[in-house]
Amino acid sequence: MVLFGIMAERHATIKRSRTSTRQQILTQNTYRPLVKTLGNTRSLEFAPGMVQSEMRLSRPDDLILSYARAMMCFVLFHPRPEHIVMVGLGGGSLAKFCYRYLPHSRITVLELRADVIALREQFAIPRDNARFRIIEADAVHYMRQLRGAADVL
Repeated sequence: MVLFGIMAERHATIKRSRTSTRQQILTQNTYRPLVKTLGNTRSLEFAPGMVQSEMRLSRPDDLILSYARAMMCFVLFHPRPEHIVMVGLGGGSLAKFCYRYLPHSRITVLELRADVIALREQFAIPRDNARFRIIEADAVHYMRQLRGAADVL
């Protein structure tokens, strides 16, 4: 199994303010998700000024933020994963990109917050189907069920 998000998240954390990752997670759970649309760009913030996800309305499957592009480097090591599991949906950038460009992959997204899942239409996230599904769950508990069933996490 390829675990790539940790490196990309560390890169993103270094580029952000000096606020610790733990503090950011606590902050994210304190605020309601905020959707902002400016021209051709829609973004998702969990705290004012803290952009979690961004998309172009004209090209919703593109990866705009550098940390999202960096997380896709897993395809260098595993170019045809059968099953990708993602922890956290956010604005769905990675989920949409994988759904479009890895048509042979099944994608499962674990999201703790129902209010984030409720934004899926605003961010052009595909409906659940045979290849793609979003599960409202605490990833810590859900991961026990996987038992090696994912090629990429």
